Amino acid sequence: ALVATITTGIDGVATLGGEDDYLPLGSYYFVETDIGDDNLHYLNDKVVAVTLKWKDQDTKIVEAKNITFKNERRTIELSINKKTKATEWNQYVNEESEKLQEDKPLEGAFLGLYSQNEIKDRDLNVIVEKDTLLEVVKSDKDGKVSFKTDLPFGDYYVQEIKAPIGYQLSTEKIEFTILPTDSKENVIKKEALLYNVPTLVEIAKEDLVNESKLVEGAALVVTDSTGKVIDSWITKKKKHYIKNLVAGQKYTLTENLPATGYVTAESIDFVIKSFA
Repeated sequence: ALVATITTGIDGVATLGGEDDYLPLGSYYFVETDIGDDNLHYLNDKVVAVTLKWKDQDTKIVEAKNITFKNERRTIELSINKKTKATEWNQYVNEESEKLQEDKPLEGAFLGLYSQNEIKDRDLNVIVEKDTLLEVVKSDKDGKVSFKTDLPFGDYYVQEIKAPIGYQLSTEKIEFTILPTDSKENVIKKEALLYNVPTLVEIAKEDLVNESKLVEGAALVVTDSTGKVIDSWITKKKKHYIKNLVAGQKYTLTENLPATGYVTAESIDFVIKSFA
C-alpha cells in the first residue's frame, strides 16, 4: 500500500520524516513515479528496499539515508536507409537484363551528420558551430546507416558525402528536428530514406547520314582504362543501356565489327560525371 509521496527540491533531495510523519519500524520500498516536467531524462524503474529496525532503547529515531535514484539522459538514434528505386532502375533495362522487383538496398554510401544550428552548453557558450560535421558513417550491406554520436536535442541534417560505386551522388539534404516531446520513449528514434540513382549511359548506333535511323548488327564493346571489358553487345534498332559505371573514370566505346554496308567507326572515350 502507498504510505507516502515525497518530492525532490531544487537540490534534488527529498526527505520523509518529521514530527508529524515518522514511519513506524518495518520494511518499505521506494519507487520513482514521476520526473515532473523534465523531458531530457527518463524515469528510473529500480526498486529500493529499506528496513527500519529497532536499534536500542537510547535511539529514538532510526534513519535510512542515501537512497539514490539516478536519471539517465534520454538518447537519440538517427538512421538512414540507402536504396535505389526499382521504378527508376527498370526504366532503362536491356531486353536480356532482369528488372528489379523492389527497391534495392545500397552498400558503400558515406553519409555525413551535421549540426543545423549552433549547439550551446548550459551557460550558453557555443560548443559546436553551425554546419559542423559531427560523424561520417558508411552504409552496410542492408543499406543501413546508424549514427552513434550522443546528440543533444536540436536540429540536424544528413547529406551524402560519397555515393556507392556505380551510383550518382545524392544532393538531397535530410533535416531532423529532435525535441524531447517527440516521444515518451527512453530512446527517441528518427529514420529516413535516401535514394541513389545509378550512373547510366545510353548508347545508340546511328546512321551517319540519317541520325534518326538506328543501325543493327554492329559489334560494340565498352572497356575501362585498363582494357577490361565492361560490356559487349550486337546493336539492335534500339538504345543499349549500361548502368553502374564508376563516376570519374574513363571508358572507351569501340566498334569491333561494323554492321553490313558500314565502315568501322572511331573509338570514343567518355567519363561518367559524379552527379546529374
